[in-house]
Amino acid sequence: FIKMKIIIIGGGAFGVTTAIELAERGHQVVLIDRNQLPNSYSSSEDISKLIRMSYGDDEQYTKLMSESIPKWREMNQQLGETVYFETGILVATRNPLTEGDFAFRSKQAVAKISPDAVFDIDQQYIKDNYPAINSDIYKYGYINKIGGWVKSGRTIQLLAEKANALGVQIILKEFVELVFEENSNQKSVSGVKLVDGEIISGEIVVAACGAWTPFLFPQVSDIMRATGQIVFHFDPEDPNMYKDIPGYLADIENTGFYGFPAHPSDNRVKIGHHGEGIPMESLSNEFIMQTHNQHIATEEKRWRKFMYTWFPNLANRPIIDSRLCMYCDTFDGDFLIDYDPDITNFLIAAGGSGHGWKFTPVIGNIIADIVEGKPNELSQKFRWRKNEDGAIEQSRFKDVYLGEPSL
Repeated sequence: FIKMKIIIIGGGAFGVTTAIELAERGHQVVLIDRNQLPNSYSSSEDISKLIRMSYGDDEQYTKLMSESIPKWREMNQQLGETVYFETGILVATRNPLTEGDFAFRSKQAVAKISPDAVFDIDQQYIKDNYPAINSDIYKYGYINKIGGWVKSGRTIQLLAEKANALGVQIILKEFVELVFEENSNQKSVSGVKLVDGEIISGEIVVAACGAWTPFLFPQVSDIMRATGQIVFHFDPEDPNMYKDIPGYLADIENTGFYGFPAHPSDNRVKIGHHGEGIPMESLSNEFIMQTHNQHIATEEKRWRKFMYTWFPNLANRPIIDSRLCMYCDTFDGDFLIDYDPDITNFLIAAGGSGHGWKFTPVIGNIIADIVEGKPNELSQKFRWRKNEDGAIEQSRFKDVYLGEPSL
């Protein structure tokens, strides 16, 4: 592939790993982000992200995750510190696993790839090993020994340092618009314009802007949308009760909740929700904060209602922190990594849909292949597409939770 100057807009997981991969392939790379990396409002920020192989019967994502996890282990060595913690993943359910359930299908898909990684658990196992969990309600499930969690914000910070060391030019300014070629038979871009009027020229432009993508590039608004997902960090009375719990999915098909063991830095317990989220009409800092404040009281009630059934001893504990995590949701939960059909040298790599982050060690290679026009087995899955087949994301909890739940 001819070596070129490539501009990447957005320094999250998709953007920074693509910058590293393209730089290692010999391209001149410019990485642009509006804020210091990691961007405090992006989905890449926060103290942790879950690394799970649970994808129902979607064998492509399960296989990709099986390829990603060994590279997470390698990344601990490459980055010079432990960012990935392989605690395993607990998939707990309130009813026995039955064929057709998300948990059942996920277990079957993982077992095809790593048959020794998964084993069933029962009420007594949960009671004996995880006394913080209410085993009177969550009685069933399985353990996947492969998986865990990652220090997400710290990982992006270290990857940005690696990109810089590879010669990637990192510009911390806000992107304004694409600059188009003049006197061209086909519509193409010649670079980007920044907030101060500076023009950066390049031969290919990659937009990896996460939740900002549909606002900046309306041509994808029928494929993806921005949503806000609130997460809470709680202060446990006895942190030891939560230190040995793996990353977990708490009957996620029916509740939407997932979470983490007590964080090693300060023992806080983070719990998130993989649901429909809050539609975002803007991603200005002011609107994000306003939306957070508008929904925080209702969401706190919902979290505490869940914790009475899951972590009873945590249900009334103080909140240390909360944030509105920005999702870039595609209609089917699959990423969009493809050239704009109307602009020959402009590629969009976005639509992480709340699960793209876990592929950080491998996603840059996929995007770089598609940038270079090389064959990749996932290019068809991540193609530019329309919502014509009614496809939906398997792991996403579908209840919008309108109104205030009662405790």
